[in-house]
Amino acid sequence: MLNTCAKCNLGQLCRFIFTMFISSACLHGVEPLIRWRWSNPMPHGNNVVDLILANGIYFQVGDRGQIYTSTDNQTWTPRESGTRKALRSLCFFRDRSFASGEEGAIVSADSKLKFAFTQLNTGDWLEGLACSSDTIVAVGDNAAIYSSSDGTNWQRQAVAFTDWLRSVAFGMPGNKPAFVAVGEQGFVATSSNGLQWQRGSAFTTVDLNRVAWLRGQFWVVGDQGTVYTSSDGQRWTKVLTGATGPLNSIAASPGSMIVAGDKELRLHQGASGWSDELSTFKLSPAPGATYLSALHNGTNFIVGGRSGLLVEGREPNSASQSSWISLDASPREWLWGIKSFPAAFIAVGDQRRILTSINGIAWTAETVPAGANEDVLLGIGGRTNLAIAVGTSGTILLSHGELLPVVSTNLNGTISTNLIDSLGLDWEQVSPPQPPQDLQGVATFGDLLVLSGSTGTILTSNDGQTWKKQLTPTTSFLSGVDASPAGLVVVGRDGTILTSANANLWQKRVSNTTNWIYRVRSLNGKWIAVGEGGVLLTSTDTVSWKAQSSGTKSWLNDVCWDGSTFFAVGTQGTVLRSSDAVTWTNTDAITGKSLTGVATDGFRLVTVGVEGVILRSRIRTPIFPVVFVRHPTNSTQNMFLFGGETDQHFRLDRSVDLQNWSTGPELDILDPSGTLIYEDTSPNEFDRQFFRGVTIP
Repeated sequence: MLNTCAKCNLGQLCRFIFTMFISSACLHGVEPLIRWRWSNPMPHGNNVVDLILANGIYFQVGDRGQIYTSTDNQTWTPRESGTRKALRSLCFFRDRSFASGEEGAIVSADSKLKFAFTQLNTGDWLEGLACSSDTIVAVGDNAAIYSSSDGTNWQRQAVAFTDWLRSVAFGMPGNKPAFVAVGEQGFVATSSNGLQWQRGSAFTTVDLNRVAWLRGQFWVVGDQGTVYTSSDGQRWTKVLTGATGPLNSIAASPGSMIVAGDKELRLHQGASGWSDELSTFKLSPAPGATYLSALHNGTNFIVGGRSGLLVEGREPNSASQSSWISLDASPREWLWGIKSFPAAFIAVGDQRRILTSINGIAWTAETVPAGANEDVLLGIGGRTNLAIAVGTSGTILLSHGELLPVVSTNLNGTISTNLIDSLGLDWEQVSPPQPPQDLQGVATFGDLLVLSGSTGTILTSNDGQTWKKQLTPTTSFLSGVDASPAGLVVVGRDGTILTSANANLWQKRVSNTTNWIYRVRSLNGKWIAVGEGGVLLTSTDTVSWKAQSSGTKSWLNDVCWDGSTFFAVGTQGTVLRSSDAVTWTNTDAITGKSLTGVATDGFRLVTVGVEGVILRSRIRTPIFPVVFVRHPTNSTQNMFLFGGETDQHFRLDRSVDLQNWSTGPELDILDPSGTLIYEDTSPNEFDRQFFRGVTIP
């Protein structure tokens, strides 16, 4: 019996109802699916392409079919959309939220936020959505215009134009219904009902990116800082905001208006004109970023951008300026490499960024020696208690520090290392041989440290302090190096493969490709090299290399082995998996951003990439089931507190007789503390109910 629950403040009424049953699949050690979760940026790193507030709930949509919801604009919950197609626009129609996107994708959600995916019979992307009281309209590529009166049955409308459309809005000019669609090269079309459409009068040749009905007028924004307004959707007046870059969105309050775009954020209030909200002369400017979406929530402006960026702005008044604050402080420097050490993951990237984590969930920014701001750390490696980060201009950073995780106890009594107090690594800079070369590859060969880089550079050292430059038969950039007890392999530009049995004498091998071989790994008794154009080579002796079909033309950047499966990652969110390094299949990722490195500690798969991307996935089913307490707050609501392991995926079932079970919702524990608070609104129809949590691999 649990009497109190300080974590969720449910008080003494919290009662332990039923311990969890686990499925036979879990008992037999079935490997879980790859379920990617965001570790950085937080709460996620998908582009916030559109953003709305409806019935007290915020909705975001972005790349790879990602949907997030929130009730407070602080805590965002990922929702399963049923698709990995990009989602581009949102609207709220007849008590349901709708999203449209790639290749005719339509996603809708009911009041319980259960999403359903439908694909219309088209390859055209549907870039914009708008709703009247009785019609919802989607517009997109090749003059695609679809309409529906119920959100279920859609009809493509015949139109007398072929222009590509990017946005649509509904308004009531003069109390008469009107849809306005805009698109490339200044195209405008209008309709009174969403069914019959007419080409509008051209007023610009600039691409128009978004149209909105705000404060009794249509507003449209586009490239080159373009802003126009119209009271009827027919006659348009140019508005000068001072913006010169592409504008992607527009929002308004009763007294103010903003336009947002690529490093553009302009605010207008009354007679004060338009102000640059990115100006460093402001006391609290917005960050210079690419903004894609905007809204006013009744109190403040919310602007969404690339990599999950959300910025909140307070309108100015007579006593203060406008002020902006980022709703997260996540690092967004590009990350170029990651390695799993016995005690931690270490990732490196732009501006000498080094991030560390003991579990792949929570990450800490390390303090490193000062250097040039443009220095980029391209590679990370080393051995137990010695980490080496290398990069441009011969940068070499060493750390002999220890990792100091804090051990905590979860609700179910299991020991966890999810919570981190500190990761105390001391980094020192080492002077490389002169002249310095860009360095990227890092490997250990027994007690020997080996680096590789530009112009055929290979360096070796016994202590990390004194480095010797080796003679090599190439001047190509050598971006990858790895070692096994039998020897070393270095790979690089122009299909270069070098091998050595002792790190002193290097021999060139035949790769049968001129593509850049970006990285090589010694994994599970095999050598695997990956690179440009999806090239994937394997070898058992380092001498003969065989090309394997990767099934992709994407540039592959890294590969790892988790004990049962090989994983390769690459550009545009590419993730491949294989059990034998011969047959490879695509695995869904939740981002379209390029992935540059991948590593595993045997429990989690972690991949890093551009714009600070860090994704994680469990690769082992949790040993222990979740435990939970339930508090019935009223006849139609239950509050649950679950305890388990972070990223544990499970289902909550219910029964009245312990014989017949009703399948419940699938849930995830995402918090690093290993806890989840869940509100269930299913009615409590019976005096006695039993609940069980079923672990899902």
